[in-house]
Amino acid sequence: MSDKAWEGDIQMKTLEFKSISPFFEQERDGDKPFTFRKLDLDDSRFKALFEYSSDITRPWHWAIKITNPATSDSFTRCFRGWTPVAFRGTPACPVWLILFLGVRIENV
Repeated sequence: MSDKAWEGDIQMKTLEFKSISPFFEQERDGDKPFTFRKLDLDDSRFKALFEYSSDITRPWHWAIKITNPATSDSFTRCFRGWTPVAFRGTPACPVWLILFLGVRIENV
């Protein structure tokens, strides 16, 4: 996660993830306006997501940066929110998060 300056006193917090083809291109081009991630409570990015949801005032903007590790191409989109998804059928099923992507941000 990184913090970058934004307009005036507002800060931009960026969560960074990797994505492979064809998902990377779908997310980059806006055909798939979300990314699907397995929840890891030891990962600082997910701790930040809980911070996001618990801070109503949010004096910053959030973004998701996605990089294709095969090509090093990347893009950044506004972060619009998240929702958990649990799959039934197994007692120890992992929780996944859908991270909703907004407009593309240039020059971040």
